[in-house]
Formats: sequence, C-alpha cells, structure tokens
Amino acid sequence: MRAARAAAARRRMRAVLLAAGWGTRLGPIREANAKALIPIGSRRAIDWAADAAEAVQAVQAIDVLANEKSRAAVTSWAASRAGRLSVRVLGNGVASPERKRGAVADLAGYIANTGIDEDLLILAADNVFDFSLADLAERVRQTPSVAVYDVGSPRNVKRYASVKLATDGAVTALVEKDPAPASSLAVTALYGIPRARLADVETYLAGGHPADNLGYLAEWWCASGCLQAVQVEGTWIDVGSPDDLARARRLLG
Repeated sequence: MRAARAAAARRRMRAVLLAAGWGTRLGPIREANAKALIPIGSRRAIDWAADAAEAVQAVQAIDVLANEKSRAAVTSWAASRAGRLSVRVLGNGVASPERKRGAVADLAGYIANTGIDEDLLILAADNVFDFSLADLAERVRQTPSVAVYDVGSPRNVKRYASVKLATDGAVTALVEKDPAPASSLAVTALYGIPRARLADVETYLAGGHPADNLGYLAEWWCASGCLQAVQVEGTWIDVGSPDDLARARRLLG
C-alpha cells in the first residue's frame, strides 16, 4: 500500500486549457478579443484556469488548445506570462466557427496528436473561479472526475448539466441541459481524466456520441458508473454571455 501511494505521488499530471471556443454569444465583445483573453479587471479570463492549474504541485506542464484565428494572440499571452510553469499553445486546426468540431472532438485530437501519457486536468479557459483544484487533482488519480458547484437554484442548472451524488462522491445521475433539475448542483467545465482512461475519449466518439460538449462525455462516464465528483465552493462563473461577463467583472475584477 505504501509503495502504491508513493508511485501515485510520483505520477506526472498535465493541465490542458480548452481555449478554442468562439464565444459567439458574446457578440462585439468577442470580436475585439479571443474569448479566453477577454479582460476581467487586470487579468484575462484564461488566467484563472492557468493560475489554478499551476497551484497544483502535481501539475508539471500546461498546454492550451486554441483555434487558429486566436492562436497567435494566445501564444503572445503565454509568452508574457510569469509563473512556475511555461505554457505551450497548440492549434486545433479550425479557422472559423462554421467549421468547429466541438470540445470533445478537440480533446480527442489533442490526446492523439500529442501522444500524452499523463493524468489530465481539463479546464475550460472561460471558466473563472477562485477555489483550489487540489481535491479534483487528487480524485483524478483514480477515475474520471468533475468539479460540481451549487448555483443557487435548480432553475440556474438548466444552462449546464444537473448531477446527483452519492455520499462517497460517486456521480449517480448526470443530465446535460436538464430541463427539470432536481437540485441546485451543476457540473462545471473543470474535469480530470487519469492516464489509464484517456482512450475513453476516442471510444466515446467512435460510438457516435455528441462531440460538442464535455457534459455529454461526463454523462457517458456516469452511465458506466465510473464518474466521481468534487464539490467546490467559492466563486465560479462560466463566461458565456455579456451578463456572465459583467458578473465576473463585478465579482472577480
């Protein structure tokens, strides 16, 4: 048992920040900036995910996946960033929103093209938050995992995915874009996959499942009984609309 724990502690972990979204709902705000680089106070939206990943000591590398239109701007941001880890920016090969493949397809391409063999923290670059990812990173050592957050009312969950949890953190039910959530717990776009389960992403797509939203991949994991959750507290905002952006600037700017 002691040897197994020591081996787990030595396992490398990598963070991949998904920054290939086009932010069409943000309208003119998005036209002036790549979605991940939208200013929130003195920082950019992507800084929250990058800082949180870097604070996890097991994380030894950070990759950012950008679309081809924003790749140069994101690369410039990465080059100017000061921190414990350097940031590598990779393109997803998509140059216009009309040709976008979806977050799950982008993640599958990233895994295949890089040949990574590490536990992964997968963080949406438009999720801004002020809590630690340490518990999520620890849970990821064992099984696919997701951070869940109390958004205050079941009505607010409809924009995300609803979730039901067992007392040990196992996800017993998850419904993406649930029209009738039973609780106020929502699934964030902060995930983790242990290296032994990276092939699940391609297996999921090969089964003809939706490629556009990580919530559907989580739903698939839940159906197989292997998804765990970590409930996080603090401030979390998915910056997907002008109203969300205004709230992020008010609370975190």
